Amino acid sequence: MFDIRPYQFLEWNSESFCCGDYVALVLKDYLNAELPAINYSGGVIEAAIALRTTPARALFKKIESPKPFCVVEMQQIRSADHVGVCVEVDGVLKITHCENGAGVLLSSFTEIREHYKILAFYEYS
Repeated sequence: MFDIRPYQFLEWNSESFCCGDYVALVLKDYLNAELPAINYSGGVIEAAIALRTTPARALFKKIESPKPFCVVEMQQIRSADHVGVCVEVDGVLKITHCENGAGVLLSSFTEIREHYKILAFYEYS
């Protein structure tokens, strides 16, 4: 079962830590996944571009339905611009993600859909 406590004080930082970095950290801790660093500098748009072009995308396969520790690709502006990880908490799938200005969050699918369009789910392979 996922425990958010070790991550709860992490903050999105335009120089060094975006939502993709958080996803990589969670997958490393829970799946022992070794993902390359996402290199970018700037704000949310630059982070979104880096997420679309990272070589790490080749390490995932698209799946139809969410399951624990799959990556959730989301859109708030014009294209995919945010990612999170599905995690199971008390038997319920939720999404943990790191937002600019809010830090690490644990959100229900309903809460996510209030702010984002869910584009796809990806499993680490």
